[in-house]
Amino acid sequence: MAELKLVEIKIKDFLLSERSLSVNELFMISFIDYRIKNEGECTCSNSCFANFLEVSERQVVRYLRHLEKLKYVDIDRHGRFRKITMGVQYAIKQGTYTKGGN
Repeated sequence: MAELKLVEIKIKDFLLSERSLSVNELFMISFIDYRIKNEGECTCSNSCFANFLEVSERQVVRYLRHLEKLKYVDIDRHGRFRKITMGVQYAIKQGTYTKGGN
């Protein structure tokens, strides 16, 4: 039986006023940020996100496309694999954006 690990996911204050994001997108961004900070990267599958958010994998794809379109995340795709990083818009809102990189 797989071990269940509980984690504390915090939604950043600067995201709470963002009206273009759904509640699940806020949780997704926060989960991605958590994975990057604690594991060095986020390579979660659609299934992983779907289980976390309790939505379908198709809905996960919609959320990721929307977050990528708004530049909250960047997705580096390599065939079936992907690496998700925080995007320029996230860095700007967080106050960590520097010209020429994030």
